Amino acid sequence: MQVTLPYSERRQVDMARGVIASASTVGVGDEPNYGTGCLYWRSAPPARAMQDTSGVPGSLPLTSLALDTALLDWGLTGSALDKIGFYFSTFVHHNGSLDMGHWKDIWADGGDGEYNCSFPDSLADHGRMAGLFAQAVRVSRNTTWMQQHLPAVLRMGQFMLQMRQQAQQAIPRPSIYHGIVFGPGEHDTCDTPRVLAPMQGSRGDFFFSVNLWTWRGLLELGNLLRDFPSAGAPVALSQQLLAEAALFQADISRALEASLSLDAAGKVFVPPIVGPNQTAFPSMTYNVASYSNVSAKSCIGRGCSIDFNGAVLALSVVLSLATAWLSMPAPHTLLCVVLKHN
Repeated sequence: MQVTLPYSERRQVDMARGVIASASTVGVGDEPNYGTGCLYWRSAPPARAMQDTSGVPGSLPLTSLALDTALLDWGLTGSALDKIGFYFSTFVHHNGSLDMGHWKDIWADGGDGEYNCSFPDSLADHGRMAGLFAQAVRVSRNTTWMQQHLPAVLRMGQFMLQMRQQAQQAIPRPSIYHGIVFGPGEHDTCDTPRVLAPMQGSRGDFFFSVNLWTWRGLLELGNLLRDFPSAGAPVALSQQLLAEAALFQADISRALEASLSLDAAGKVFVPPIVGPNQTAFPSMTYNVASYSNVSAKSCIGRGCSIDFNGAVLALSVVLSLATAWLSMPAPHTLLCVVLKHN
C-alpha cells in the first residue's frame, strides 16, 4: 500500500521526499552503504574482512531494508526494484545465507583480529529480506523481475528451512527450545555467549525476534510462490514453506507461553529471549531488549495471534509515518503486548 498524506500537509510530504532523496545518496548508485559520509562497513580493522566475497562492503541489510521499504511505500517502485535486485544479485551465498564477508565471524585474518560470531548480524535478516522481496513483487506486479532474482530468494528460502531443521534436531521435545532457532540477535552482540543451558557458551541466544522474522519470511515467501506461479516458482517448495511456517508458529507459541511472566505491578512481561522465570526489565531499552525486540512488520497482517491456554497474545505496534520519513530500520524497541483473557 502506497503511503499518502493530505496535500494540505505539504511540509510533511516535502520532508518525507527530502529524507528519502537524502537516504538514496548514501549509497553508490544501487549499491547500498551502511553509514553516512563514510564506508562504515569497511572503516574499522580489518578492512578486508568487512567486504563480501565480491568485494562490495554494503551487505549489512539495515539501510537496504529501511530505504527500499520506504521507496515501495511511497510509490518509487522502479528505484526500489533496482536496489533490491542489486542486493539479491550480490549478497546471497550459494547456500542461501547473506554474504557479509568476515566481520566478526570465526576467521583469522592475518593478524588484524580474530572474531567469533556464527553470523555477523541477526539471523532475522534472512526473513526480513525475504519479506522485502515479496513486498516488492506484490507492489510492482513485475513477474519478470521476480523471475530474474528467483534463484537467489529460493536459496534463501532453503536456508531458512535448514535453520528450522537444525533447530528441531538440536533439542528434542518436549523442551520449550525444540524448533526454536538459536543464533545472534544483531551485530553488536553477535559474539556474546549464552550463559545458561542449553547452548551454554555458544554465541547467540534463542531470540524471539530471530524466530518471528524467520517464521514471517517462510510465510511470505511461501505465499508469494503460490500466488505468482507464472514466474516459474516451484509449487512443491511453496507448500513446504507454508507447512513449515505453520509448525514453526506452534513452536513459537509454546515457547512464548513458557516465557511469559508478571512484573511487580502484575503486568505481563514478554522477554526478548525464550526461557522461563525471567525478571521483567525496567524498560524495553534495558539489557538486550533494545537490540532484539519484535517489530510490527514481523507480525501485523499475517496472523500473529498466538493461542495458548485460553488466552490470545496479540503482538501489535502502531507504526508512525516518521519511520518511513526518517528511513530508519523498523522500530525494534516498540513492543505493545495486549493480553486478552477468555
